[in-house]
Amino acid sequence: MCLQQAPDSSGRQKTSVRQTPGDRLLPEQLGAESAVVGESIGPYDGLPEAWSDLMATPNIAAGTPTMPCWEEYVTGPESGSGPADWRTTLVQPLA
Repeated sequence: MCLQQAPDSSGRQKTSVRQTPGDRLLPEQLGAESAVVGESIGPYDGLPEAWSDLMATPNIAAGTPTMPCWEEYVTGPESGSGPADWRTTLVQPLA
């Protein structure tokens, strides 16, 4: 596990916890608000399971999930890679 702490592009402090590649959780501090951030690797049809896994983690208990949650499509069909290599970031803000 690796803990990184650095200001983001807006100058706000952001803390990331990156776990082993098999774990998909990346808790991050976003200014006064925090979020649980996960990563799905593989085809988009695996996203519902990735969201379920994210919402079932102990990190969710650190706050109350708020809206909006979002997905960032890091790599996908436009990258020319196969579905097994697609990467999607899942972000669930917490109050």
